[in-house]
Amino acid sequence: MCSKWAFSECSKVIDVILAGTKGRLKHILNKLENYTSGSLSNVEMELRSTVLPLLLSGKDAKYEGGDVEYAFWLSSVMRCCSKASAQSKLLMILFGPVTRDSGETIINWRLFCDETIPTYNEAEKTIKPLSDALHVLIKTKQIDEFPNSWNQHDVFNIVEELSTTPEPWAFENFVSLLLFRPSLISVSLTARLENNYADEACLMFHTFAIERTVSVFAHGQRNWASDTSHIIVWLQTTSSAFETARVRHLQCKIQRMK
Repeated sequence: MCSKWAFSECSKVIDVILAGTKGRLKHILNKLENYTSGSLSNVEMELRSTVLPLLLSGKDAKYEGGDVEYAFWLSSVMRCCSKASAQSKLLMILFGPVTRDSGETIINWRLFCDETIPTYNEAEKTIKPLSDALHVLIKTKQIDEFPNSWNQHDVFNIVEELSTTPEPWAFENFVSLLLFRPSLISVSLTARLENNYADEACLMFHTFAIERTVSVFAHGQRNWASDTSHIIVWLQTTSSAFETARVRHLQCKIQRMK
């Protein structure tokens, strides 16, 4: 199983794939930290159309170990970039929404900044793929002997960079990013609590609930009973995530006092 490969061997495979494009893809990976998002739209799409089918097509694999294998390759691809700012751009290139411009398909970098995604179905198509990828990175910490796993701090930094590139996202879109994978809620709240931003964490928690409820009913969803049930479930998972973050914060404080 390739999930047992040495990381150096995986890197060789990725290098071969990137080298097969006359260096264009490797060039953009090296430039991700400082380049302006969307300025190399054709190369961005080439990177996406190359990496997804060759390395990341096993997301829904049903065979034993398929989930570990997918996590291994996603982690390996993301480690091609060393800084969170570049990793967040790579994540957007691979899993972000696309649009048509002058007949060309390009990454829609400004969608989450300029618009609020109005419905659950649209958010599921545009935001959930990003949430799913971040969730996979978080879960690598729980896989035995997983090379180069990602801790909460790593993922938090990517989330913060992702949701502020090229400009800060609309708040509801940020909420949706966390909502689809409650593990991300815990990451965001824990980081704020550990860095003495407890007030901000509490405000986030309450605002999440208010924004989600207002969003559902303001946009006239068809099945109100279903939407109400969805809100209740969401509040329960968010409360659980908040409690997890609070307990983790207290444990860290106790540990520092010893």
